[in-house]
Amino acid sequence: DFFLSGTVMYPSTAALAHMSLNDFLFSTGGGVRLTIPGLPIGLYLVKRFRFNNGQIEWQPGNTGIGLDFVISFNTQIF
Repeated sequence: DFFLSGTVMYPSTAALAHMSLNDFLFSTGGGVRLTIPGLPIGLYLVKRFRFNNGQIEWQPGNTGIGLDFVISFNTQIF
């Protein structure tokens, strides 16, 4: 699997009116999703980034190659 994800958090719904791209945290990467019944687990290598005034700021990773190792538990909605 390959993905691109963006997340933003706000303390209240009123704050959403002032949301900008600089408020989001992003990640992109790839990995494998295991299909064990009852245990939907994924193993991914991801690169985190954010935007700062229209420029991409890549975040340092923790694996020595600039990527982060992520274990995810996920399920399919449809």
